[in-house]
Amino acid sequence: MYRFFLGGSMKLISCSNHCTLEDEKCYSENSYYLSGLEPKYVFEENQVQVTWKTEKGIRFPYVSGTLVHPKAYVERPTTHILMNTSEIDAKWCFPILRKYIHATDRVCVFAFSFFDDTKNSSDWNKQYAPGQGIWYRANTDVFFKYGIKKEQIVWVNYFQDSRQEIESKILNSSILLITGGAPDLMMKRIKEFRLKKLLKNYKGLMLGYSAGAMIQLDQYHITPDQDYPTFGYYSGLATLSGFSIEPHYQNSSNQKASIEQVLADKKHPVYAIGELGGLIVQEGNITCFGDVELFESC
Repeated sequence: MYRFFLGGSMKLISCSNHCTLEDEKCYSENSYYLSGLEPKYVFEENQVQVTWKTEKGIRFPYVSGTLVHPKAYVERPTTHILMNTSEIDAKWCFPILRKYIHATDRVCVFAFSFFDDTKNSSDWNKQYAPGQGIWYRANTDVFFKYGIKKEQIVWVNYFQDSRQEIESKILNSSILLITGGAPDLMMKRIKEFRLKKLLKNYKGLMLGYSAGAMIQLDQYHITPDQDYPTFGYYSGLATLSGFSIEPHYQNSSNQKASIEQVLADKKHPVYAIGELGGLIVQEGNITCFGDVELFESC
């Protein structure tokens, strides 16, 4: 028995194993089950038929002709994972992250973080496109270990997608992967497409690494490095607040100076995340895993 929630009225619809699904199975019971909610309407097995349609490269289930939107039936607590790397299939973190990433998830890779030397679609393809992008497999293949298939992963293309297409890809995902790179330029592009409110209110798993972790905060800082010569504060998505992070922490003098500056200015904790470390934030609770050091004001 498979269950689907339809939006709005939150009707619970069931369908049997013998639905017409082309080459795909129904979304499994584990993926879109809203625990603790009594079903308002349950249809008999033979009353509901599921078909799949491909729209702009994304496959969606339709129940009796009505689109079943993932946001209608995915109601797990909004979860944020902040890391330094996209290597979520590595031995050090896989046992932890497998509790949050499931084979039935649909992933949207949000690649707005490229630097200014990426100027057109051709440049973007060299970084992110299948078969040629140097970062494509690092943001796609890492989900295979969780049982997620290539067909369940879509990319947001800054140079080709319209705002409507981007919004559809984000809303029809249960995991939003925000790539690393230039956090300030990523926020600039987010504002250009008027996506900040949508991203801030994302319901699902928001997984970001490096710059993709930084912008999840209401305000993040940048420690001077080869790309950013001076320390500075920048506005993020404001999905998280009350703490700061120091990514790629190696206990350098620059990083320690930045942490001291933030502690003095913001009076809130700073989590220094080593290369093999990360944070999980769920319903206001912060869980550290791997190499993470906490700094607090005296």
